[in-house]
Amino acid sequence: MKIVKEYSSGGVIFREVNNENKEVLLIRVRKNGFELPKGHIEQGESESQAAIRECCEEVGIINDLALGDKVGEISYTFSSKNKTIQKKVSYYAITFSEEFNYVKPKNTREIIWVSERELEAIELVNEELRPIIAKCLL
Repeated sequence: MKIVKEYSSGGVIFREVNNENKEVLLIRVRKNGFELPKGHIEQGESESQAAIRECCEEVGIINDLALGDKVGEISYTFSSKNKTIQKKVSYYAITFSEEFNYVKPKNTREIIWVSERELEAIELVNEELRPIIAKCLL
């Protein structure tokens, strides 16, 4: 079986609520589990550029987004069409400056905002996302 390496980038979009608590945006694309918006890094694009673009595409964001620091990365392997895909995904903290506006894309089933307390009960597609998300909620 052929092994293919893929690189993706995504974002942890967060906001402050009442100047004391934070919430992070999660999306549900698959039938089960929530995740962070992410996708392939296109040719000629940096990790950070891909993170912004993918957040806009997977959430349907209309706002200008502000890129923060890289907050983590995960790696995983899966099989697809007689190939083994070894994927590495980098995540960046992302904020916005005005009221949050979006138009939910057709391929995204659900978009939710969750607090640190609510995050504990959320099913994620990959548990390695939990500490990355938590960094942006502190």
